[in-house]
Amino acid sequence: MVSAPSVKKVGIALESCGRIPIWCATALSEAVASNTIELVGFAKIDGSNPETLDLRAQSFSSFEHHPFSTTLTWAQKLISNRNKYLADAFDVLPFSQAFPSIQQYGDPTDLLSGSSVDILWWCAADEPPALLRHYLSGAALWYWQFDGVADGCGAAAGWFASMAGKPVAHSELIEFSSGQQKVIQQASNCVIPFSLSDNRSQVLWSAAQLSSAALDGAESDLGGKGPTLRSIEGSKSVRLILFLKLFLHKAFEKFKWHCFYSLFEDQWTLRYSLKNTPLPSLSTSLENGKFLVPPRDVFWADPHLIEAEGVHHVFFEEFDRHLDRGVIKHLSIDENGAPSKPRTVLAPNYHLSYPHVFKHEDETYMVPESEGERAIKLFRCHAFPDDWRFECNLISGVRAADSTLLYRDGKWWLFTTVSQFTGGSTAVHLYIYYSDDLKGRDWQPHKANPVVSDSQSARMAGAFIEQDGQLFRPAQNSAWRYGYGVKLFRVERLAETEYKETLVESYTPPSDHRIRGAHSYAQSGDLVVSDAELRRSRYKLLRFLDIQS
Repeated sequence: MVSAPSVKKVGIALESCGRIPIWCATALSEAVASNTIELVGFAKIDGSNPETLDLRAQSFSSFEHHPFSTTLTWAQKLISNRNKYLADAFDVLPFSQAFPSIQQYGDPTDLLSGSSVDILWWCAADEPPALLRHYLSGAALWYWQFDGVADGCGAAAGWFASMAGKPVAHSELIEFSSGQQKVIQQASNCVIPFSLSDNRSQVLWSAAQLSSAALDGAESDLGGKGPTLRSIEGSKSVRLILFLKLFLHKAFEKFKWHCFYSLFEDQWTLRYSLKNTPLPSLSTSLENGKFLVPPRDVFWADPHLIEAEGVHHVFFEEFDRHLDRGVIKHLSIDENGAPSKPRTVLAPNYHLSYPHVFKHEDETYMVPESEGERAIKLFRCHAFPDDWRFECNLISGVRAADSTLLYRDGKWWLFTTVSQFTGGSTAVHLYIYYSDDLKGRDWQPHKANPVVSDSQSARMAGAFIEQDGQLFRPAQNSAWRYGYGVKLFRVERLAETEYKETLVESYTPPSDHRIRGAHSYAQSGDLVVSDAELRRSRYKLLRFLDIQS
């Protein structure tokens, strides 16, 4: 008989205003609801400014409104519009309102001495004072740091990465216990370039997701890694010079974007090549091929391959920017490399993308992305290739992207990136589920979920590739932006309690500025199909610069 996991007793340290950021409160609520923790009390920090949280919450939006409003690409406008209804992760509310029955103590030392606490979570600004560590007496102290700077409430999360033009914003959950400190969770989020508040919210919702996982007992294999520290201490004049330098850098980047996108726009297209060698290099496959360029008001992306009766069949997403919705298209490529005319094969009244197709027991199935439906859906083909009917939900109540199935050693493995909270990104946290039955209702989460928390490698870029007894996972690299490149990982260990992989190769766009990126890779026999983000001219006078089909 397996014993139930012990319930951790958690205390909270807050600013003197007694308010808690929504991202912290949400993570705590999730853990309380799952019965993995017991909140035993909270305490306020003496001497802190009661208005600190309100001022920091307001400063981001007011600071960015005028300097960083800009003409963005249509895709970025779309993302921005979708995020307008989302709550800012740094909105604050009284702790007593979020958790009305929790006892208040005088200060954190009173909390530690007056109750039996396993974890003291520091949700106040800056770093916990060194003196506090002497009162832990067996308890663990948790606090977050962002881009190497301790900041328990997350007021400036993502600020340095965004202002300095970094590709990702780093965050780490630090645990201090028994005189030692180590990282117990970490994440790297793609930077949203021209919105400090949106960037902060994305980073903080990611931190909330990892906090919830840590409170639930997720076991991250970080090898006892110590925290990454970065100091911004110095005189006021030194810090002012740093701020001005970062501000000028950001203003110049904004000016470049505004000028460039008044002349050009980006569009996703397909690219394919024949006469493929077994497991070729990504650069060879992705840089040598023919383009399939769609009409200007749509894009084609997320190609997946399946072979039937000697013919290669490509399933892909067609996204109509006017309808704000994607459908699944199909085309075939013959032995001479000639493509057929694309046609729609699956178009429900909700958005679909990433049509992962596979065969099992003489049946052909598809798992398209249906993130907006909060379910991972399975479709079965009744007449190949254009009659697809809904079969069942593999997992319900989850906001997941680019789900990919693998059948290995009699067990099904489902890889997917999950955003536990609405404001988070679906490109950061890779989750694994497993089941003995494809259509069963017993999909179990991996013990180490999320197994990857990095926008540079988490999200799936296509089906797994098996070659010479080795298993490879294509992954998206969203370091500088969504769809920046593709990575290939060799899976070293896949078990119900363990997952390990090793980077084999990474592809990023060439210096030719006409190609902006790629985020899918599919291989079948002698054919490789990928997608590519092309830079295209807005005006006919400049269209001689465009890549043509």
